[in-house]
Amino acid sequence: MIIEYSRPETMEEALRLLQRQNPKSVPLGGGTSLAQSRGKTDFAVIDLQALGMREIIERDGILEISANVTLQQLHDHPLLPFAFRAALEMEGNFNLRQAATVGGSVASGSGSAINMMLQAVDVEIIWQPGNEIITYPRFVQDFRQKKQGFISQVRIPLQIRTSLEKVSRTPLSQSILCVCGALLQQNTIRMMMLNPSSNLADTLFEGNLKSDQLESRQIASLWCNQHPKVDSYTASILPVLIDRVISTLRKEG
Repeated sequence: MIIEYSRPETMEEALRLLQRQNPKSVPLGGGTSLAQSRGKTDFAVIDLQALGMREIIERDGILEISANVTLQQLHDHPLLPFAFRAALEMEGNFNLRQAATVGGSVASGSGSAINMMLQAVDVEIIWQPGNEIITYPRFVQDFRQKKQGFISQVRIPLQIRTSLEKVSRTPLSQSILCVCGALLQQNTIRMMMLNPSSNLADTLFEGNLKSDQLESRQIASLWCNQHPKVDSYTASILPVLIDRVISTLRKEG
């Protein structure tokens, strides 16, 4: 339950409020993630909207995205790779994307399509205080649970090739299954999927693009063997999506 609301106008004031032990304080961006919270613990909300942080800047092949940029603003940016744009279109309707912020979406740690893409490309997260650079996996695993502060920026490397494939009942309905891939340094490919049973991102494969093990049915079979309760439809369509992602990355490579 929200017991206090603050809207600081400086980063120093925001950090002071967030580092309080009582009441427990949480940062607020667009508010969409917080609105879905159903916890019973009392907490204070620290609204970060007055701090600005609404810029998108390309610098040396990196897209630097400030935390209060909305998902729709990011979606509409001309330099955003197609796979990221497709992932953002899975984050709800236009009105929701107009409210939700990049910082809030990342901070939620949810198994969303955009967070899956960010994890696939080794995105950098800038954390306050201290402008600390942290990786997405480190942030999700333990960082946000142990440190009081907030995300000020997310950095997407533009030189990394990406691909995303999904299947849904209709073009506008929620996806049933979603797979993405990223071609990293030294021809390393990382493939991930949204686990339909846990709504979290699973790593399907990480290795060389030319590896003999990079075979869609083999990768899908290994994942299905690790998840014995997977339904027959997922088992049948997963290798198709994996094959499409691999084919796209190989063509562009």
